[in-house]
Amino acid sequence: LYVWKIDLSSEDLDIVQTVPSIDSLGLFSLVSNSDGTGVLGATNNHCLVSCALDNAMKLSVGRVLQGYLSEVTGLLRLSPERLVITTNSDAFSIMDPSTLRSQVIRHHSNIVLGVVGLPVLGDDCFAVNSKDGSSTVWRLSSDSGECKLLAELKGHVESVTAMASASKSSFLMTVSSDLTLKRWDLSPLLKSKAKEKGVGSISTKFTIKAHEKDINCVAISPNDAVVATGSHDRTVKLWNAADGLPRGECKGHKRGVWSVCFSNIDKVLATGCGDGCVRVFSVEDCSMLYTLQGDTPVLQTAFMTVGMQILTGCADGVLRIWTMKTGECVAAIDAHEDRVWSVQVMDDGAQVLTGGADAVVKVWQDETATRSAEEEEERIQRLEQEQELDNAIHDGNFDKALDLAMQMGKAFAMLKVLQACSTSDKGMSSFAKLCDSLDDDSIAKVLNWISKWNTSAKNSAVAQMALDSIVSKKGVAALAIIPGVSKTLRALQAYSQRHLDRMQRLLQKTFLVDFAMAGTSLLPTEELSLLQPATSMSEESEQNAAALESDSASFTNDKGAVETTSATTAAQDDKVTSTPNSKKGKSRKASSTKKGGKQGVDSEGGPDKNSKSTSTGKRKISAKSKIDSTKDTDSSESSSGPRRSKRNRQ
Repeated sequence: LYVWKIDLSSEDLDIVQTVPSIDSLGLFSLVSNSDGTGVLGATNNHCLVSCALDNAMKLSVGRVLQGYLSEVTGLLRLSPERLVITTNSDAFSIMDPSTLRSQVIRHHSNIVLGVVGLPVLGDDCFAVNSKDGSSTVWRLSSDSGECKLLAELKGHVESVTAMASASKSSFLMTVSSDLTLKRWDLSPLLKSKAKEKGVGSISTKFTIKAHEKDINCVAISPNDAVVATGSHDRTVKLWNAADGLPRGECKGHKRGVWSVCFSNIDKVLATGCGDGCVRVFSVEDCSMLYTLQGDTPVLQTAFMTVGMQILTGCADGVLRIWTMKTGECVAAIDAHEDRVWSVQVMDDGAQVLTGGADAVVKVWQDETATRSAEEEEERIQRLEQEQELDNAIHDGNFDKALDLAMQMGKAFAMLKVLQACSTSDKGMSSFAKLCDSLDDDSIAKVLNWISKWNTSAKNSAVAQMALDSIVSKKGVAALAIIPGVSKTLRALQAYSQRHLDRMQRLLQKTFLVDFAMAGTSLLPTEELSLLQPATSMSEESEQNAAALESDSASFTNDKGAVETTSATTAAQDDKVTSTPNSKKGKSRKASSTKKGGKQGVDSEGGPDKNSKSTSTGKRKISAKSKIDSTKDTDSSESSSGPRRSKRNRQ
């Protein structure tokens, strides 16, 4: 950016200032502010550059706003005010999340793929890897904000796909598309002078061919003793960090491995695979411990919550949280619109940074503790309201109970109050008073509750009473204009007709009960008068009972008649049981006839009138005592009691 001075007298132009290194891609537009104290420039790198004019009439670069990041391939948070972002370009940016002020740095000749921190060198040091086959180490000054190159790591013949730094030792591991794993010694950078001026280049300690296909990821264990690499050849291999000797191989992946990470608590590592699964392996023997089944390729993995959970970034832009204990996905968050290329977990999951192919960087805050506290507070408040509601119902203060139910906004609370109100006229009058004070939204809410209650036969009576109160107070015309109420009323009409039909069927069944009770003479006289058909049957039953009682009386008052009846009954039994050719049957019949002749004829040889009536009565009794004579073989005097009791029961 050049600043020119115009001499109006001589019409000469002189360059008075040059503002260098605003953007390597150049400025294509400038605009001055209204008072002429600064300019705003737009760069070809999608940035806005603000330049201010000081008292000495000199322009200085102020804020730089980066408007488009392209695909975010790597993220690193150096401090709350400094965020390093690598994108799908040959430059990386250092941004202040609070002000969005950024600094764009270009050094590599190809796309920068990732960034890692170097805790051994300090919180202000980091390294980036590129497709140009090299990696670079940088230091960001906390005072001036200037980013200085400390060292270059050259040695790979193809793109450096990933790298990892040790947490306690001074070395860096890189993997490349050339199928090699390299260890770089960072100890020369530990000197104070080297941090200020840099060392130029750094040599490798060892280089090994690690896999048969492209290597996608690398990780170092928390104790800096083991290095893990994942490749497209569907394997994860473990190496000694000190000498590069192999320790084991983790198998079982069905697609290429995109990410690998170690747990800070247990001796396990997690891998993210293109088949959508997260697999947990033992570092000791490389055995598979868990398999967390997913459906989309897993691009990033990280342990959190003291090693009890695993955070994954997937190809569908979703962040998933898996619990190690149950192996279940407890949360799925739609984080990005495209693939999640970068995930950084800070403070054991208290804060998470994510970057995706949608050119968006997001900062996530863990609010589990905050939400748990809010839920506990809401639970306590709800319990207090429920207790206050129960007290109001118990005291018969229906006005207060109805107001509390509306404040709680719970259908069950309102149903509980209305069930108590339905037992007294005072309660329903309180509900009618409440209906007058409700607005349209509240009326629609209550009608929706009533519609749900009306679907159950148990609560239909309360629903109908509440509906009657609302319709009586508001009117159908006023209710019809409330949005959504017409649909609710149609639902109420259908179920109300169903309940009416059910009640009519139940009422008809009650007459069957009355009919059955009338037949057994269990209904009172005033109710029997209402059932004419049942009354005639009852009278006939009473007449039959009276006839039985008279027969029983005649039986007990005439002992001789009972004896004669017994003999007659025995004769009839012999007649029935004997065959036509049986002589014994004939003799018994003759004996019975002779005995009957003596008793049925008077001294003059004519028939005795008294004996005729007695004989008629005997025949009646013999028909009823036939059953007793066949079952009882005792004497007539001893069997008279049982015969009488059975006759009474008949």
